[in-house]
Amino acid sequence: MDMRVYLQEIHRLEVCFRERQDQLAELKAAILKASNPARERVSGGKQVPDDQVVNLVDHLIRLQRETERIIAEYWDAKCRIIGEIQRLPNVRQVELLYKRYVETKDLRTIADEMCLSEERVRHLHGEALRAMEKMLEGASEREKPEQA
Repeated sequence: MDMRVYLQEIHRLEVCFRERQDQLAELKAAILKASNPARERVSGGKQVPDDQVVNLVDHLIRLQRETERIIAEYWDAKCRIIGEIQRLPNVRQVELLYKRYVETKDLRTIADEMCLSEERVRHLHGEALRAMEKMLEGASEREKPEQA
């Protein structure tokens, strides 16, 4: 398993959620514009057929459900990954991985905050990723059912 990709799952889901929020806002604005009866009188434009408004509302409902699913997946992943990071025995590794993958800080910023050189943080980051991978592999080995 690529540990960086695994740990970046929190950020990926957060980006998906923000994109869904933007889509919801656009769709709500389109519905308001399409369903405004005064628009025809003011602008002289054509009135949007009711079935088109209904289709927009149906799409909004589907998008809201998808957004709720992403939010739930985001919180599940965030809680799981934070818990896994916190199980590491080395406090510096915990701090570094939390800052990098939960707070999404770059290594230079982390180095400044931890009062370490950027080179030392890169080295510690590699060690932390390996420790995390070893810990998770050990946990998955213990969870496998014994074969007779």
